[in-house]
Amino acid sequence: MRTKFRIVLPILCVAILGGIAWSALRPGEPVYQGRRLSGWLEEYAAQYLIPPVGHLDQYFRPPNLHPDERVVAADVAAIRYIGSEAVPSLVGMVEAKDSPLKQSLTALIQKQPLVPFHPRTAAIYHQMAELGFMILGPDAKAAVPALVGLLHNRDQEIQKSAIASLYSIGPAAQAAQPALLPFLNHTNLDLQEAAIACLGNLGPAAQDAVPVLLPYLNHTNVVIRHKTKRALDNIQAPIELGSISSDIGVASGQS
Repeated sequence: MRTKFRIVLPILCVAILGGIAWSALRPGEPVYQGRRLSGWLEEYAAQYLIPPVGHLDQYFRPPNLHPDERVVAADVAAIRYIGSEAVPSLVGMVEAKDSPLKQSLTALIQKQPLVPFHPRTAAIYHQMAELGFMILGPDAKAAVPALVGLLHNRDQEIQKSAIASLYSIGPAAQAAQPALLPFLNHTNLDLQEAAIACLGNLGPAAQDAVPVLLPYLNHTNVVIRHKTKRALDNIQAPIELGSISSDIGVASGQS
């Protein structure tokens, strides 16, 4: 009886999580050649990063140095074909957050070696969204207002994913500049670094951010200093040599 329960319980958990995933993304997710957007993104992620499924240790695998270029090309072509229609689903992925119930059920399933299915967590959806925005770039500019709205979300993982997505959109995300500036003073260094990089990737359109960025050339954290220098280079901001910390140097793009 106990063995049967151990088999049935994970299956029940999978069914519950499957229902959660269905209600979260399935109805409005665009389809190309019979496969949903998330399917194309998942396959692409598996080629370049780590398979976005499975146990926690998979998140620490090194990047795949030998992706199947034919698969990659097909995935990119499919996502680009879907184009701006992917924006609502990608924004939904950025906004994904695991409920306590889903976290508990996911942890239970991951302990079951005989269960082949492993649910997509919020972290996986964030990764997939960021890859989608990376592929679409400025073609996803319609997502900017929604992503700016997510910068005000209390979940820092959602904020990080939103900033990463805005970074990929590039100069077309110029409207995000005012909402990014407060992150320069954030206590979370990851968010601080991401915001600096994102401002830099706006290019010359982020000239208004230059006076705010300049003091960070002398930040106590060397990574912040380097990212600031690179951001200012991308913005093409004139910098006085005396304002640059001695361990940064003046070479453009130096990291």
